[in-house]
Amino acid sequence: MIDLKLDFCFKYIFTNQCDSDSTYLLKLLVEQTTHFPLKRYIITNPEILKLDATDKTIRYDILIQDQQGNQIDIEMQRSHFSKTQAKRFGFYGATLIYQSLNVGEHYANLKHNVQIILIDDIHEEHHSLIEAFEARTPLGQREIKTDHDEDILLIRYYIYLPYIDVIAKEKGVGQLSDFEMMIYILQNGINEKVKKYKERKIVQMMERRMLKLQMDNESLKRAMEREIALACDEEEKKEREKEGERKALKDCVAFKYPKNDLNWIDDCNEIQCQMIKELLFQDLSYEQFYESIQKYIA
Repeated sequence: MIDLKLDFCFKYIFTNQCDSDSTYLLKLLVEQTTHFPLKRYIITNPEILKLDATDKTIRYDILIQDQQGNQIDIEMQRSHFSKTQAKRFGFYGATLIYQSLNVGEHYANLKHNVQIILIDDIHEEHHSLIEAFEARTPLGQREIKTDHDEDILLIRYYIYLPYIDVIAKEKGVGQLSDFEMMIYILQNGINEKVKKYKERKIVQMMERRMLKLQMDNESLKRAMEREIALACDEEEKKEREKEGERKALKDCVAFKYPKNDLNWIDDCNEIQCQMIKELLFQDLSYEQFYESIQKYIA
C-alpha cells in the first residue's frame, strides 16, 4: 500500500489542476480546514519535488495563491511534533509574509497568509483534529480589531492526522464527513473499513487518484529514489553529529588533561562517552581518570 503521507505522493494527489478529483480534494482540504473559500487560484509550485535531498532552501509542499494574492502553504509532515518543528513552521510562515511584498511596495498591500500543517502526531495538550494558531494577547484579543481572518497576516492550522482514528472509533468510519474520510484515507489508506463505503464519491475520488499514482511508474520510481536519498542524507547527518560530538568531547578532555594521547576515546561507545562526561568534572588526575574509564569498560 502506498503511504500517502510521503511528500511526493501527497503532492501528486492534490496538485493536478487538470484533474477534477484533484481540484475537488484540494478545495475540500483548504475550505474545511480554514473555512476560507478557495475559488480561483493557482498552484505556484506545481512541479513534482526534485530529487536533491541536500538542498536546504525552503521548498513548500504545496503553495497556492488565490485571485486576491493571499497565499496558502500546505505541508505534510510524517515526523512527530516538536519544538524544533514548531520553530521550522514559524520560519516558513515568516518567509511567506516576507515573500508576499515586493521591494518598494507599501505595507498596506501585505496579504493574508495561511499555513496548513498535516502532521503525524497528536498534540499532547490539545486533543482535536484541527487547531489554529495566530498572534493574540493573553486575553485572546487580536493585535488589530477585526472579525475577518483575511485581515490577519498569518494563521497556522495543524491537522493532527492520528486523531482521525479517535473520531472514527467514536462515530464509526461510515459516519465520517467527506473531509474526515479524506483525512482517514490519508492516514490509513483505503483499508477494509473504507472499502465498505466504496460507493461514496469521496472514497472513489481518493481511489482514482491513488490508482493513477500507482500506474505512473516513472513518478513512483522518482518517489522511491527521493525517499532513499532523504534517508541516506539523514543517516549522514546523524553520523556527522556523532563525529562532532566525539570531537567536542576529546577537546574537553584535552583542555583538562593536555599533552596526553586521547585517541582511545574514538573507540568508546555511547555509554562510555557518558561516563567520560561524568568523570571529567571530578577532581581526578589523568591517571585516575583514565584508569576509572578503563575499569568501567572492563
